[in-house]
Amino acid sequence: MKKKKIKYIAAITLTLVIMMGVLVAYLKSTGTLTNLFTVGSAKVDIEEDFENNKTISPGQEVTKAPKAKNSGTIDEYIFMKVSVPQMEISVLNNIEKAPGVDPNTKEKQSIFSVDVETAEPVSHTKNAVVEESTTYSDFNYNTTADDKSGSWVFVKTETIAATATEPEYKSFIFGYNRALSPQEQTQTLFDKVSLKRFMEEELPGGESVNIKVDSMCLQADNLDGNTIANSSALTSAELGALYTVCKNKGL
Repeated sequence: MKKKKIKYIAAITLTLVIMMGVLVAYLKSTGTLTNLFTVGSAKVDIEEDFENNKTISPGQEVTKAPKAKNSGTIDEYIFMKVSVPQMEISVLNNIEKAPGVDPNTKEKQSIFSVDVETAEPVSHTKNAVVEESTTYSDFNYNTTADDKSGSWVFVKTETIAATATEPEYKSFIFGYNRALSPQEQTQTLFDKVSLKRFMEEELPGGESVNIKVDSMCLQADNLDGNTIANSSALTSAELGALYTVCKNKGL
């Protein structure tokens, strides 16, 4: 009798081990969860009031008022680069105020002046470009703040060397001092341009000249190395660092 009892207990124990093994196998069953993500896009467009291929005379002023729009799906930092042709010209003095004064010394300079409207119906805050000890009095830009305190900030200048078909250009780079949400627009960077009064033979009539305006954008969130809060007003130095990122990315 004693031997039979021992065998019975052993049989029960073995059954429990097998049952637990089955239970554990069921608890290890797994499933798959698929998460769908849409990748955001960064895109910027330039909008402006300007008639292309316009014939312009020395001293004439024309409307050209570029602004940028975030046409992507994520918040963006926006930059604008304005490239003005440089030529060796002798600018005439104001012939209305001093008709007998000789032209200024011939030198390489921008052949266009860029300016801002400061009276109604358009009235903007005007500021001249200043870089270290150089003041570009022929390039004035709009520093009027928008309804979220965003405005244009001058960052730096760059020189584009002349080619066989293009003159040398001086590029003026500006950044908007806050991130723009999708569909938001900047203020206009400037409002008008004029061709300087220069000696006629230095730039023959009929020649085509261009002011080039380029825009660039950079995602505002989750940018490697970026510690700038989107809500803060970016300084020229901070915008310069972000512009360097743009250039390093080949933008």
